[in-house]
Amino acid sequence: MMVFKRLFIAVSLLLFYSCTAPEDTLVGWGDSMMKGSLSKISILEVIQEELGLATINFGQGGLRSSQVAILQGGAPFYLSPIDRKEADMGMLFLPPKDAPFTSFGTQQYTGNINGIGGSLKRVADTHHPNKTAHLAFSGDLTDTLMSSNALLFDFDHAQKYRKSPTIIWAGRNDQKSDEGRITILENLKMMVAHLEGDAKQNYLILGICNGRSDVEANDTPAYQNILALNTSLASHFGSHYVDVRAVMMKDAFSLLDIVPTSQDKAAIRLDCIPERFFADEVHFNELGNKALGLYLARRILEKGWTN
Repeated sequence: MMVFKRLFIAVSLLLFYSCTAPEDTLVGWGDSMMKGSLSKISILEVIQEELGLATINFGQGGLRSSQVAILQGGAPFYLSPIDRKEADMGMLFLPPKDAPFTSFGTQQYTGNINGIGGSLKRVADTHHPNKTAHLAFSGDLTDTLMSSNALLFDFDHAQKYRKSPTIIWAGRNDQKSDEGRITILENLKMMVAHLEGDAKQNYLILGICNGRSDVEANDTPAYQNILALNTSLASHFGSHYVDVRAVMMKDAFSLLDIVPTSQDKAAIRLDCIPERFFADEVHFNELGNKALGLYLARRILEKGWTN
């Protein structure tokens, strides 16, 4: 009986959220931190449970900020055709360096090239340097002018969710040297510029976290680079920026109604997030994602996104 009850609830929620307009759907863009890798829950799922908002999570493990920007639509995605076509696969394209695919993430997306709709699929090749042989587009491009010039692929979801309230958490997988930090900021700026309507105000940029105190403590170059990046993000995005590190070191305990241990306090003295919130050296566990999700839910209410 309990199984059927849970199934009924799950189906009811699915029907409710599938009928929700895109502009009323909270969208997450990012890497494995946004996806909630190594945790049973993501921050979006916590927010959904707290506020009853429909959510959709486009977080993909392993993506750099440039790839997230392409997937979100802020950066253009140009494809160079290979001079051949396979009947069972459609038109083939060389895999661009910043193609938003990984060997363990989503393998195909729908969209269009020159107004011709179809799906773009990653075709794997373990012998290739990035493990991708090529990208295959299913749409019929026979009557489309084809040349050696690159063609623009528009992701369907990139247009559909431009007006949606948005949370962006990207940059952890990037190089964070001086040049790398500039690149991350530019990619995030392009993503924000892609937003339309109320979403131009209803968005949050999440800061990057250093890992556990035993791998990225305050005496490491990685820590210094992350702090420099977050300073840049806070300066540019202002009230839209969320200092995740501060949340996890200062607010998480009261949000979860737990008391910090001596081990927690030792990590905080090193300006590191306590180990109890990590699933591994970098990713948050259920407790960490719950704390951050609860904090973000409060910020969303304060900003009036649900009105």
